[in-house]
Amino acid sequence: MELKSAKDELLSRIKHLEREMDALRHEKEILKAEKNRESESLANLQNVLEEFEAAKQSEIREAVEGIQMRLSTATKELVEFKERALLAENQLTQIKDEIGKTLQYEKEIKEKNLLIGKLRHEAVILNGHLTEALRRMREESSENNVDKLVCLCTLFYFFLSCN
Repeated sequence: MELKSAKDELLSRIKHLEREMDALRHEKEILKAEKNRESESLANLQNVLEEFEAAKQSEIREAVEGIQMRLSTATKELVEFKERALLAENQLTQIKDEIGKTLQYEKEIKEKNLLIGKLRHEAVILNGHLTEALRRMREESSENNVDKLVCLCTLFYFFLSCN
């Protein structure tokens, strides 16, 4: 009887342990399924994160390339503008030199015009003297005609060289 009671107790205990084991198996399957879902979710999140990082890297690369292209263009434009500025400065220097020469030429032209005016005035005076000398030669006698002719030729030559 004691053995039967121990046997029943052990059988009851075995059944209880079997139920507990079934419950634990069931719980293990549930946990395994949850673990699989979590692993799948983690893998999906990791894929999304990798795609996001790749997209960001691509955007950053494109932005850097765009900035480098603009920097290159700006650098080329800067070099071009510096060359143009240097050319403009050289032209300005040349123009200033030419202006200085022009002012000098204008001054020389004014001086030459004044000289021409003086020479014309002298020519008018000499013409008057020549006319007067010719008139006197005609009125006077022809004894000293050779001296008068030499004098007249000299005055005429001088008059022509002044004009």
